[in-house]
Amino acid sequence: MNETERIPSLLSLYSVLEDFRVEDTDFEALASYYEHHYRVQYGSNVILDQFILLYFLDPSTINGNIIHYWIMIYYLEELKREHATLCIDVSLSPETPTEQQIWRQHLEYLRLQNTVQSHLLQLGMTFSEKEKKLQEAAHPPVGERLTLRKRVRKAIMKRLQRVWVMYLFTVNYPSSRDAPCCPVQFHFTSGHSDHFQSEQ
Repeated sequence: MNETERIPSLLSLYSVLEDFRVEDTDFEALASYYEHHYRVQYGSNVILDQFILLYFLDPSTINGNIIHYWIMIYYLEELKREHATLCIDVSLSPETPTEQQIWRQHLEYLRLQNTVQSHLLQLGMTFSEKEKKLQEAAHPPVGERLTLRKRVRKAIMKRLQRVWVMYLFTVNYPSSRDAPCCPVQFHFTSGHSDHFQSEQ
């Protein structure tokens, strides 16, 4: 839609969408703020306008595109209200000039809504993906936990085997200086045991 056909009540939204550049959004900073501030106080259910307001008012944050998102949220509701007042029957083809104008406005409302919702969806997905990573870190899959246990057990067994070899070497080749007067004997309860017993 050209300049003359723009919806007059939405001129501020047009200006925001023209200035908006997604690369100016620091998604990592937003995800970090969600993890360390918003989530701590309000939980994982993000209310976008509330989040944006808190982020904007926090002096430690860099605003970037945050004000653009705020305006988009405001005008999204405005878009829905104005679009509902058109009362157009989209199943009919426009015939008169007035009907054609209404039809063009109907299509423009849909275009604007889709554009705004896509930007807000990308913002919302940032928090969803961050929450997913936090949940996975807090509750790793059972298979990963078992694998970790096996790695720890294997490392312990290797360590104990080295101790046993060192002990055998000391017993079989004692020196006059450090030969133990009362050797310590290690007994493994099984080939896969995580612990050992000592006796004197």
